[in-house]
Amino acid sequence: MDKLIRQALSEGKLTIAGGGPAEAYKPWAAGFERQYPGVTVQVQGGFSKALVADIDRQLETGDPTIDVAILQTLQDFERWKAAGALRKTDIPAAERLAPSRRDDDGRYVPIAVYGLSYAYDPRQVAFGQVPRSATGFADPRWRGRVISTYPHEDDVTLYLYSLLVERHGWSFIEQLLANSPQFVNGHLGVAQAIAAGRSALSFDHIIGLGAADQQAGRLAIAIPPEDPMPVWAQSAAILEGSPSPTAAELFLRWLLEPDQQRAISQRGAWSPRLDIAPPPGVAPLTELNIADGFLAFITDGAAAQAYRDRFAALIGPVTGPDVR
Repeated sequence: MDKLIRQALSEGKLTIAGGGPAEAYKPWAAGFERQYPGVTVQVQGGFSKALVADIDRQLETGDPTIDVAILQTLQDFERWKAAGALRKTDIPAAERLAPSRRDDDGRYVPIAVYGLSYAYDPRQVAFGQVPRSATGFADPRWRGRVISTYPHEDDVTLYLYSLLVERHGWSFIEQLLANSPQFVNGHLGVAQAIAAGRSALSFDHIIGLGAADQQAGRLAIAIPPEDPMPVWAQSAAILEGSPSPTAAELFLRWLLEPDQQRAISQRGAWSPRLDIAPPPGVAPLTELNIADGFLAFITDGAAAQAYRDRFAALIGPVTGPDVR
């Protein structure tokens, strides 16, 4: 470990590309810099699609500038792994990770597990009024008051909508759209709209977003009582050819240590470690009705694209600013 630290310090820097806003990763960057002064961490946030395209271009040159990619697009990790574009990691905490979430070859690791819950504005909606199933969001009482991201733009929302089609049929989607839901380009936009009172509720909220608004009473969440809740692992990998591979591995080791994983849990995500408690007020994943097939769904490219095409035709093109 001392040798690893010395090598990381000699590299002196670390570049992280993370799906979503850069602000979400800055606490990790700052914490790592405090733990290992001498390593400067640069964070690049943005659309996962844009980051993936940039990483693809860098990998083609054989001289990437990004060290660590943190994304929800597990299909890209699988693609890069097959192409030999990810470094094998040696993470001591790997043995404490849920076997279903870790890559057996050690090419990428889960760092947090997120779920799509219901969310509502408690100033407009009482807890007892929150629908028990997604079909309740198509009730005329919620006309124009439900908000979601575009399923043909966001992969985890696409997975959610595919599950709802399997469970309730395309007729549910038709009823939902007839009820004039609002669509926004990003899950942060869902939380912000509810907290601002512009929307009343959603079945498409990432647990962990809007923590300050929850504390202020502007946003509340509910685990779906009847429909399975989609969950997925936000994962991380070190690119082959990384300019700072040792600092990158030290960062992933640090991120999966108990202190960092407890902090992630406190902010609303489940830890992939089996020895870390769930987020406050939420049950362990093993006690919840979850849908855990995101990787299988999104790596079936033809089926996922067929859903994208149909939702694009039903809902229309993505409009509005990126709110992630």
